[in-house]
Amino acid sequence: MIRSAVFFLQLILLVLASVWLANEPGTVTIVWRDWRIDPPIGILVLIIVLLALAIAIFYRIWRYLRQAPGRLLSSRYLNRERKGYRELAQGMISLAAGDAAGALRHANRADTLLGAPAAGHLLIAQAASLQGKAALAKEHFQAIEPEGDAGLAGLRGLFDLAMASGDKVEALRLGEKIKELKPDAAWVLPQLFDLQITTLDWVAADKTMIEAIRRDAVPSEEGKKNRALVLYERGKSASDLGDAEAAIGFMREAYDLDPLLVSSSIEYARLLNADGKKRRAVRVLEQTWARTNYPGVAHEYVAMGASGLPGDRFKALRKLLAHGEGGALLLAEYAFKAQLWGEARRHLSAILLDRPTASSYLLMANIEEGENGNTEAADTWRRSAATAAADKSWICEGCGSSADEWSTACGNCGGFGVQRWKEPLSAPASGQIEYSGSFPLLANAED
Repeated sequence: MIRSAVFFLQLILLVLASVWLANEPGTVTIVWRDWRIDPPIGILVLIIVLLALAIAIFYRIWRYLRQAPGRLLSSRYLNRERKGYRELAQGMISLAAGDAAGALRHANRADTLLGAPAAGHLLIAQAASLQGKAALAKEHFQAIEPEGDAGLAGLRGLFDLAMASGDKVEALRLGEKIKELKPDAAWVLPQLFDLQITTLDWVAADKTMIEAIRRDAVPSEEGKKNRALVLYERGKSASDLGDAEAAIGFMREAYDLDPLLVSSSIEYARLLNADGKKRRAVRVLEQTWARTNYPGVAHEYVAMGASGLPGDRFKALRKLLAHGEGGALLLAEYAFKAQLWGEARRHLSAILLDRPTASSYLLMANIEEGENGNTEAADTWRRSAATAAADKSWICEGCGSSADEWSTACGNCGGFGVQRWKEPLSAPASGQIEYSGSFPLLANAED
């Protein structure tokens, strides 16, 4: 509407100007060589206007002809680009729907149309991964330029491929590179931590877990427990190197982060005792026993606070048990070693009535032999032990394997921090139980 109004206004002005010139008298004389022209002013202006229009039209035709090839190529490129991005979109839809073959087909078309930009490489790589074509996926992930977000996406793809193939060395290298290029990439921190602990790089693992907790990449409580495990290993390493001060610092921090990690509590108490801080060491053991009722804590407490006399050790144990519940089997064992037969039988009676285990039957067999020399009764108790409920041991929550001693990683499946002190699911096989002076329940352990 506005353009039409402007056109008519220009036309009106042109008509008015023409009428005005036509009504104005006068001529213009033009002399060139032997030529002389005396046109009226109106005609001369008309000629000039027509000449200007002809020049303008000629210029526009010349410019159009000059730009036509470029415009043609540009139009063709834009059409290819539109088709390429349409194929990319269709490929992403297929990928989301789980149609790996369709996604790869669309990705290859997009590759042809777009000349394989980062988006095309990523789509092809993801589709290839979905189809299990790891080599093709790796090729396209590697083809992405390392700069920018697209480069990080390519690195993440390579990282995921390395993790899936079990190449932990390559995965660790890529994970550290991702963390270096994008420090706020919190998603990589838990996996990077797992890779670092497999190489026993406790220092790096500790730093990674601190950052993971700070960035909420792991739940706070889980992060604290993982850090406590790592600090325990750092403390053990420092102790092995003779750096008692550093070892105490690491164990103290592990104890503060996870008071239920009894192995670090026991080790912390040992280090404190060796450093002349026995009262603090005893207090740590008393607090740990009150939280966990873990037999290994009781053994360490007795060894630290009593002489080698069995009677003294029994008294020391009774003092510790005042700080927590349970410990009947412990009292029965220490009473047996002190030849306090009545005490031993009294504490065993409650266990045998409630939930007898292999160790309680074996201990009763040894009491019968030790007090009365009654081998017949002892054999009866041992036969009962062969089919009794199994005693607590270190059970891996990952693979279900059991171990006599605790460690930060399961010796069978390598799971980190997955061992728990609890009853096995199955009873011990008949004929496999033998008393060796201490019972499975009393072995060194952790909750």
